Amino acid sequence: MRFLITLYSAIDGQLLALIEASWLGSMRTGAASALATLHLSRPESSVVGLIGAGNQAMTQLMGMCAVRQVTDVLVYCRNQHEREFFCQQMQRRLSITMHAVNSIQQAVESADILITATTAGEPIIDGNWLQPGCHINAIGSNWAQRRELDSRTLQRCAIISTDSLEQAHIEAGDLLIPIQEGNLRWDDVYELASIINGEGPQRELPEDITLFKSLGVALEDIATAAHVYTLACQQGLGEEIDLLS
Repeated sequence: MRFLITLYSAIDGQLLALIEASWLGSMRTGAASALATLHLSRPESSVVGLIGAGNQAMTQLMGMCAVRQVTDVLVYCRNQHEREFFCQQMQRRLSITMHAVNSIQQAVESADILITATTAGEPIIDGNWLQPGCHINAIGSNWAQRRELDSRTLQRCAIISTDSLEQAHIEAGDLLIPIQEGNLRWDDVYELASIINGEGPQRELPEDITLFKSLGVALEDIATAAHVYTLACQQGLGEEIDLLS
């Protein structure tokens, strides 16, 4: 499957650019998690637990390294060869210590920052594994009936955030299912923007566990595409196409 962003001028509606969006989508998802991590994780966080080893996992880790001094990454996915190859690849790219571990629990228990980037339909994270002070970026599940986190994880969180509350009501199974079970209320979920601008809750204690449930919204794509377009114009990159001649 291929993705394409068509970027138009807000001034006159002119088509500005056609941008290949598969990698762009992964990058903006990693950037959103990085922003959440900057505002919700402990500044001294250095150990990342990463569940998943695909393209999304790659850009998530790149985002973490952009906002925190990451020293160690514990990686688990079901395929041993894939997780070992991912660790080799990212150790060369980011110059950090990568560890391919043999279970999800191993990746979770030592994590200051936990990332779930999987296709799981049932919970893969046991909330009892989380160490105090952990920040979680849950990005894998975007379906109402699927989730990566168990209800115990949500119960342990001091702050729960997402990029869009409206969208979360439709597709955030990680939130919807605990709410249906009576283990969470929508009043306890905040948009990340409110946390960034100081209107939402802030981390208070070192032992607070925090969560960012990433869904991905169109505005993130537009903002990223506009940034890419601006950089391309400044650096003379890309190819001009005359579609109307």
